[in-house]
Amino acid sequence: MLALGASGIIPAAKQGSQVDGKSSLGDETGSQIQRKSSLGEFEASMLKTETLLHFLYEFIVLLLGGLLIALAISGRVGLPGRPLALALLGGVLIYWGVRASLRPEPEAHRHLARVRAGSLVLVGILVIGIPYLPVRYAEVLLELAGGVLVLRGIIGGALLLRRA
Repeated sequence: MLALGASGIIPAAKQGSQVDGKSSLGDETGSQIQRKSSLGEFEASMLKTETLLHFLYEFIVLLLGGLLIALAISGRVGLPGRPLALALLGGVLIYWGVRASLRPEPEAHRHLARVRAGSLVLVGILVIGIPYLPVRYAEVLLELAGGVLVLRGIIGGALLLRRA
């Protein structure tokens, strides 16, 4: 019987055999794997990956805020055709922010969670105001919402770097 290994198709009988400390697959031996996956190294690499992903999320939020500011500056913002959709979006953002603030977080993550929740609530309030205030304020509200998101990205990234 044949099996597919890292070095190609090999006989199944040779699949688990070891020669000179290496398996026939070119992989490390079990003791080497155990040493490499010691708890300290494994947790450290996971924390770095988690921090990197959170940093990427904050960068995306910063870019989204920049996009909102660019849209507001371009002057192509007006009263939406369906103001109810913006009001629902604002309500969802506020709900999401309140829910995020009520979620229990470890002490190390608490400041970052508060920044995220506060920014969502504030952006939700600004988005709700767009259809209900005069049209001349739509650009200002959109700029403010973008500014809040840019600040959230910067503050969130700084808090993540300080924690790491």
